[in-house]
Amino acid sequence: MSKQMTKVLVLGGRGLLGHAVYSYLTKSSQLQVRATHHQPIKGWFKFDGRQPEPDLKAIFKLEPYDWVVNVIGLLQHDPSATVAAYEEINADLPQKLAKLTQSLNYRLIHISTDAVFAPDAGPVMEAAKPNPVDQYSQSKLAGEVTEKNCLTIRTSVIGMDPFHHRGLLEWALTQTEIGGFINQTWSGATNLQLAQFILAAIKTEMTGLIHFAPLGPVSKFELLNRWVKLWPEKMIRVNAGQGTPVDRYLITKYPSIHQAYQHDITQALKAIIKFEPEAYG
Repeated sequence: MSKQMTKVLVLGGRGLLGHAVYSYLTKSSQLQVRATHHQPIKGWFKFDGRQPEPDLKAIFKLEPYDWVVNVIGLLQHDPSATVAAYEEINADLPQKLAKLTQSLNYRLIHISTDAVFAPDAGPVMEAAKPNPVDQYSQSKLAGEVTEKNCLTIRTSVIGMDPFHHRGLLEWALTQTEIGGFINQTWSGATNLQLAQFILAAIKTEMTGLIHFAPLGPVSKFELLNRWVKLWPEKMIRVNAGQGTPVDRYLITKYPSIHQAYQHDITQALKAIIKFEPEAYG
């Protein structure tokens, strides 16, 4: 008798992270994956993150899922972001999803951010006390889930955003000259690496809180330099500049988890181009 497939529902499958997670997980022969969007799309479930309970219950009535991966979130510079929207989407939504794990019997993976720590926090482990400094980071901290059947992943994600065109890497490719801050430290993962880690978390039934940052720490200047050097034909120049200082990077008390992932930034960036070449046309 063949082993029953694990069913996964990706909430928000069209964003910078969501599209990569959905695309990568669907390639696994061990998973049956569906996704949601806030607007009707053929073959997808419609899901309103502001009122998640009725939509999620309706989806589970049609077909129950073993895992829900929440990659819905308002970013720091999202044009639609307001205090109320941050609260609804970044704080309230994941907490409501966590409560529903009991009645609907699923496990939840939720994505948080390194920004729950102050910009001058330096190296921070999972046990470090968060110190959010703005409405965005406060809402993300409030949304971190702690129930026993939930996993919160703190990270910072780079990658292409083919549906909304808001990614840093995508923006850089449209310029001829850009500034890169030498006094802003970044650590995190590509959207492909995080998708790979989410698959591993599902397979091992991981729960709790973890920092996932196999890349960095590196300056934003160096990160952008590595990226544009992969596109010599575009002749993009990166100028060293100064921004609001950021000296914050994630480290983890589970270093063995990072061993399976590429630590060389150039190689990691090449991998996302290979993974979805159509996004870089």
